[in-house]
Amino acid sequence: MTHDAARAHIRNTTLISVATGAAGAAVGVAAGGWHYGLAVAATTGGGALLGGYMARNRSAQVFTAVECATALGYADGLAHGVLAAVSNYEAAVFPVSPGGVTEDERAGRRAVAYRLAAADGLPGPVRMATADALAALDEGSELTSAAAVRRLFAAVHRQTSRR
Repeated sequence: MTHDAARAHIRNTTLISVATGAAGAAVGVAAGGWHYGLAVAATTGGGALLGGYMARNRSAQVFTAVECATALGYADGLAHGVLAAVSNYEAAVFPVSPGGVTEDERAGRRAVAYRLAAADGLPGPVRMATADALAALDEGSELTSAAAVRRLFAAVHRQTSRR
């Protein structure tokens, strides 16, 4: 169990135990007075605390699964962002019409592509394919660049289609 998952489980168990104990106290006071309310509060709160302790492994699995899904979603989104940035840079390197892209725009698209390629959390195969595509685009060979961008697309597809 990770530290964050353990803390979240302890906080949830404590909250549930306190809420259950308070509800038990209210019912006990209404049914038979303060002494009865204290006994019911201790019983219900303690039972909820014991139940939370017994369910800690399942709770840890849920919290860990959520953390993994969050990291995976971030990596997938980043991979798609890199693909879009490299495609935009490719369009600036090889514009459809002559003079369709200024040098400043090309430099800006290049900077964005390199910045996203250097982001933490980008999966290794996508990072390598991105480096190859950016190197090919910087060289300026249209055939080599197109092949490198296709390999990047394939790497992103493999990264995001494993569900």
